[in-house]
Amino acid sequence: MTADSAHAWLVAQVQADLDGARVVEIPDDWSSQRWFADVDAEFIETWSPARVIAECEAKLERLERHRPREYALSDGYYCGVCQRGPWPCAEVLSDAAVYADRDGFPEELKKFHTSM
Repeated sequence: MTADSAHAWLVAQVQADLDGARVVEIPDDWSSQRWFADVDAEFIETWSPARVIAECEAKLERLERHRPREYALSDGYYCGVCQRGPWPCAEVLSDAAVYADRDGFPEELKKFHTSM
């Protein structure tokens, strides 16, 4: 898989999470509702669809900035923001870490996971 296709795979994973969160109907009084089990209330409020949407949108913005750029004089890619070392940079690897258990996780993104 190329750096471009690994980047596209990661963007697709974040977009799928974002799309999933957007289909959840959020009641106007979301934070005051206790229709879920009390033991899960704090977790569910912390990870409300609005929170997931905001996090996914931030990831997509970061991934757009940190997309792979081809080196002009050699084979390989570098980060368009960090401009040092090979792509993926530490920012991309951190965002990718949560998707390591998904089918098709690219080899290029496994650098962060020494146990893989």
